[in-house]
Amino acid sequence: MSSNSQIIPPSSTEPRKDEKSTSSPQVLPNGGLRAWATVLGAFLVQVCNFGYTSSFGVYQDFYVQEYITNASPSAISWIGSINAFLLISGGVVAGRLYDRGYFYPLSWGGSFLTVFSLFMLSLAKPDHYYQVLLSQGLGAGIGGGLTYVPSVAVTSHYFSTKCYELTLFQFLFVYLIYFYLFLFFYLHTCDNL
Repeated sequence: MSSNSQIIPPSSTEPRKDEKSTSSPQVLPNGGLRAWATVLGAFLVQVCNFGYTSSFGVYQDFYVQEYITNASPSAISWIGSINAFLLISGGVVAGRLYDRGYFYPLSWGGSFLTVFSLFMLSLAKPDHYYQVLLSQGLGAGIGGGLTYVPSVAVTSHYFSTKCYELTLFQFLFVYLIYFYLFLFFYLHTCDNL
């Protein structure tokens, strides 16, 4: 082997061509229209993901009584369980991709997959359990999992001092909305009994 064919590693003191300069740290705006619009968008993503997943009881009742009568209630509950599992555990993959800078592909891809899965759910035929499982359980679960974790983490890119408070606000507000909606509907249905 000649001396010209050897690969010499770059020196640690020489800057690489592909590295960005880190001479000045990035200043977070801590407010502004774009930052608060991001908080609102993250909140809406969380409301849509958890709202759809937590309302599976309505779907399950419809499936058991009218749509998938040939499957047991236990088998039908697997659809919602898989959806909820993939919503949360999808963060393992989505978190790594988000950290590598793929926020927009995750958001667009997850949103597209969720909407496509719901369209496919509308085409599922009665008593075809596997079609509902694939579209509502797997498709919508993976799509929701791809959008959920980035929606939690994205607010930290716009706020440095209020980051923890905003994340807490997002979670609490989502759960408070659902609590009061469920309470309202429960009280409303009890009045009709």
